[in-house]
Amino acid sequence: MIDTQNRPLFTEDSEGTTTNQAKSGNNRSTTGLKALQQQFMQTFQGADASAFKQLVLEQGKVDVEQRIDIYSHAYVARLKECIETDHELLAIYLGDELFEQMVQGYVAQHPSTLTSLRHFCDALPDYLLAQTPFKSYPIVSEIARFERRLLDAFDARDEMTAKLEDLQRINAEHWPAMQFTLHPSVVLFSSDWNCVAVWQSLKQQQTPPEAQTDPQSWVIWRNKQRLTEFNSLDSTAYVMLDGMLQGQSFSVLCENLSEFVAYDLVGEKALACLLDWIEAGIISACYID
Repeated sequence: MIDTQNRPLFTEDSEGTTTNQAKSGNNRSTTGLKALQQQFMQTFQGADASAFKQLVLEQGKVDVEQRIDIYSHAYVARLKECIETDHELLAIYLGDELFEQMVQGYVAQHPSTLTSLRHFCDALPDYLLAQTPFKSYPIVSEIARFERRLLDAFDARDEMTAKLEDLQRINAEHWPAMQFTLHPSVVLFSSDWNCVAVWQSLKQQQTPPEAQTDPQSWVIWRNKQRLTEFNSLDSTAYVMLDGMLQGQSFSVLCENLSEFVAYDLVGEKALACLLDWIEAGIISACYID
């Protein structure tokens, strides 16, 4: 940490302990770096700062309180930046005032506990679903959840995708036992509101439609060009993909489809889905266990 005059707030002695230079040489206090970091963070999170203040160097025109405030505001500003980066369109939908209220409330309830901010906003959808005034508008939580699923798909590990030839190599007599591995980026997302339509309008810088109930299901994945895509799913496609995620065989998948499709059309529907998903890069492998 560097003060406004480019002098360190704390220095480390030869044994790696952190020394406060705010007092004279006869009145130095030392503490382990880990304990100091914990006090530093706890101060930002509203804990009693009296002990920590004794460790802060006071120099120049900026007193201890001001110096702590500077870093405290910087801490919140960095987390706000993280939320806005991860949830850019949610921020637009809420507007400045509600977005600021959300940031302050979320940071207070969910302080950062990891060195990486990648998962800092993971609890945001549940926070919005539980907190006033956001809980009165469930679509807000759904938009946040949708944006997190997009991030999950984009950040998923790399994996080879299946080719049509992989399907053709399996003898037809073995197809009933055939199983599938979906690409690691594949995520199924279900919503009760028209959150995706609202998100798409905001993405296109258009006025979003009014919030309304509109139950839908979606598949989200990272395609072969490493771009995140999402498509809406009808009941049959959702049941089939969900079954693949559960490791169901092709015969079980077809049996499940028979609840939605005429029996003589099940095979045709299942094959059409397989071909589409292989082409899109949704399926990583077709195999016989």
